[in-house]
Amino acid sequence: IKMKSKKKILIHICYDLFIRNYIQNNAFKEIEKKYDCYYIASKDTVLLKNKIKKKKNFFGFYEFSKDEKKRASFNFLLHFFKYRHKSRAINFTLKVMLKPKLKYYGEKKLNTILMFFPRIMSNLIKKIKLIIYSILNIKVRYLDNNSSGKKKLEKALTNINPHLIISPIQGWHIGHSEINKIAKKRNIKTLAITDNWDNCSSKPMLKPHFDRFLVWGKQSL
Repeated sequence: IKMKSKKKILIHICYDLFIRNYIQNNAFKEIEKKYDCYYIASKDTVLLKNKIKKKKNFFGFYEFSKDEKKRASFNFLLHFFKYRHKSRAINFTLKVMLKPKLKYYGEKKLNTILMFFPRIMSNLIKKIKLIIYSILNIKVRYLDNNSSGKKKLEKALTNINPHLIISPIQGWHIGHSEINKIAKKRNIKTLAITDNWDNCSSKPMLKPHFDRFLVWGKQSL
């Protein structure tokens, strides 16, 4: 008798919070019994690497370059800026994000004084850039031509060929954006699990969106 093969699920982990909430607490225990579950994680934002590496079918870590992450962060900030009038929560969060940081933890007083005007100017240039990009509707091309992070995600989806991708989310992460883009092109369904309702109300999500969003209880729903 030919055994029916299990459907495959790729679980994407991008922060240590999700290692603690989902991996160490065995939140995926039941679906691991029913499906073939694979795991992939962000190298720079997941520090509890030994915890995720112990998982069966761990595919590995992906990593985007420093410049890619910097450009992608600006792209997300630009998205925030364009949606600032959609809700008071988004507008408030944007103001916090755009507030100039004039002093860093542990910094000497002399360095704070010397860097005061450069930091003010840098913040002003960022705001002007946001206005110009928004008015002219300029698209931010943030990935390198041979992005190793994108290649790793593409390799994972090619080799595993999952029926579904599950991503616990908290705010924005470059990995979410890129894995969603690849999944859409390959008609792979995506599902996000959000722990806090304010992740949906105070943060405009970049397209393409996840196909489904899950929450943990009636109050969040």
